[in-house]
Amino acid sequence: MNAYLSKRWLPLIIWLLLIFLASSNSMSGLYSYLTSWAFLGIPLYQLLIPLAHAAVFAGLTFFLARALNWHKSLSVPALLLSFVISVLLALANELFQNRIPGRGFDWDDLYMSGIGALLGLVGYVVWHIIIIRKKERDKPLL
Repeated sequence: MNAYLSKRWLPLIIWLLLIFLASSNSMSGLYSYLTSWAFLGIPLYQLLIPLAHAAVFAGLTFFLARALNWHKSLSVPALLLSFVISVLLALANELFQNRIPGRGFDWDDLYMSGIGALLGLVGYVVWHIIIIRKKERDKPLL
């Protein structure tokens, strides 16, 4: 496998597989466990599930933006495309979960996935700027 594919696309492919595997399982055992715990009177699953959706789709958008944006300067079309693809994959994920016993479509999950996608996009832009500045700072003067 060439270095470009392994460096840019392999993390994205692995992340997508992890999302698919997590979405394919009935989470009834996890929900039962999380409903037995509370934080400030709020069931733990009501805190962790939205945060998990945001984190998972932040990671997806980050890896997708990284795969699509290989130039030194940021490509706005590539960034927008990575965000749109991530939100569409979040929608597809919710529709897919609707077919899994014990799972279902949830607008709140889709909303949090979209928020996560936006955070992943911002995170990628910040990371890209830091990396470019570091490379320019470390570049020899000659």
